[in-house]
Amino acid sequence: MFVLSLTLGLILTAAPLLVVPAADADGIAALYPGDVGIENHPDVVLVEKFEEATLTDLFNRWTDILNGSAMSFSSDVPLGSPGSRSLNIPWVGGGSVTAAISTNS
Repeated sequence: MFVLSLTLGLILTAAPLLVVPAADADGIAALYPGDVGIENHPDVVLVEKFEEATLTDLFNRWTDILNGSAMSFSSDVPLGSPGSRSLNIPWVGGGSVTAAISTNS
């Protein structure tokens, strides 16, 4: 099960990719500058680019959504990212998870 849950006191942007690194020292990412095409590597387990038209479109691909109404798309992406969006998951102090998406695939 993949669980995406962030709990930092900043505006949060979820990393758009989750990969299982290869055995070599540089890993899979070294083969795909800017992660372009990384979803085609046979060892990649999950790719999420957050480029859907709506949050509903995004949520339809995930198994569980906790407080989806608190999430939003953001244009805050890492320098060099091929994508134009990230997912903002706000955090409210107190230690509990306020929003999350997860999948069993």
